[in-house]
Amino acid sequence: MKKRRLLAMAAILFCVIGLFSFSGCTAKYKLSIKNEPNIAVLSRLKTRYAAGEQVMVVTEVVLDADVEVFLNGQSIGKQTAVYTENGYQWEYYFDMPARNAVLKFEIISGGGLLPAPVEIKNIWYVRTGWAENTNKSYQIIKSVEALNAYSESNKAIFQLENAVAYHNAVKNYDDDFFETYFIVLVVLEEGSGGNSHKVRSCFSDQRELTLNVERIVPEAGDCAMQGWHIFLELSKDYGDIDRVKIEIIN
Repeated sequence: MKKRRLLAMAAILFCVIGLFSFSGCTAKYKLSIKNEPNIAVLSRLKTRYAAGEQVMVVTEVVLDADVEVFLNGQSIGKQTAVYTENGYQWEYYFDMPARNAVLKFEIISGGGLLPAPVEIKNIWYVRTGWAENTNKSYQIIKSVEALNAYSESNKAIFQLENAVAYHNAVKNYDDDFFETYFIVLVVLEEGSGGNSHKVRSCFSDQRELTLNVERIVPEAGDCAMQGWHIFLELSKDYGDIDRVKIEIIN
């Protein structure tokens, strides 16, 4: 009798394990928010997330202050300022841990004036070859001569001779263009040929230009290294810019 009871319990346990293994169920963990009273959360968050699932939290801007966010007591860093048609908002990103989590906002000193949004005339995303130690590099180009010099000095490094899209982009720029505009040329590299990018926002703080660039990763990819040249066309109204900060949003 005792042996039969043990066998029955083992059978029940096997069925339960089978249900969890083959039903596609994924454990989800509770996310709670401990908020400052004057920080308005704009995003509609779920109450539970799977482990490793990326969470984006959007809040209103708190003037003259910075906000730091802690997940289970560990800082996830400061905000990314993104300019939208409704004005600035702050975004925070983190991966859900494999346990219940508490997200806590804390106002810290600092802040200051918000950067000014920059209007981009046009953007070209061009696949090229890649080279080590060039990721997130940039060039500020203000003449046809400077553009040609860049292309010539980097044609072997980035295999530009075979990059038809690169040459098609360069053809758009002549002396008339540079009378009114200039180019910020950003170089990125990816570990998969399927990854691509989208510039989500662009703003300036005195002489520094900040770009928030989203990395777009497909469900299926490869392991082929891929280089990108991103042409951003800006008005000469922003011609005092001499530094570029590139922030990648995964």
